[in-house]
Amino acid sequence: MQRNTPRRQFTLIELLVVIAIIMILVGILIPTVKTVRERANETRARAMISSLKLAISQYNQTYGYLPCPSGSDWTANRTASGTYDGMINALNGSNTRGIVFLESQRDPYADPWHDYANNTHNGRFHVILDGNYDSQVTNGTVTVNSSMMIWSEGSNKSDNSGDGDDITSWEKTKK
Repeated sequence: MQRNTPRRQFTLIELLVVIAIIMILVGILIPTVKTVRERANETRARAMISSLKLAISQYNQTYGYLPCPSGSDWTANRTASGTYDGMINALNGSNTRGIVFLESQRDPYADPWHDYANNTHNGRFHVILDGNYDSQVTNGTVTVNSSMMIWSEGSNKSDNSGDGDDITSWEKTKK
């Protein structure tokens, strides 16, 4: 003969303790995920800036000039898509020899912090090329002995070269 023993049920207190433990674990996990995502964007931006810098250098070696008008330092205007997109198109094979220097999966070779959903931050990197070929470019606050300057505004989407989160082609990793 079998006895019917009542099954033990969870009490409300036990249920609340389990929910509280889960909430604490989620609270610990969310900042970690955000940090990992931020580091991934920084790595992606550095890789894209390196690719863009290499493509511009190869274009210069192939044609003997940078993909910009000569005469003065040239800024790929981030707000007027024509200049930036024209440079990217020239690097993507829309040049006289049809050579592909840069294969971009994204149009227009977007900065990782571009918010496609809200269309904030236009998604383009800042690019200044040495159009007068004096091996010096300036972005207003920083002068670099190079033929180009390329940078991303970073996670705060603010073009403030001293704020610490900009990803640049002329500085080594700070972290």
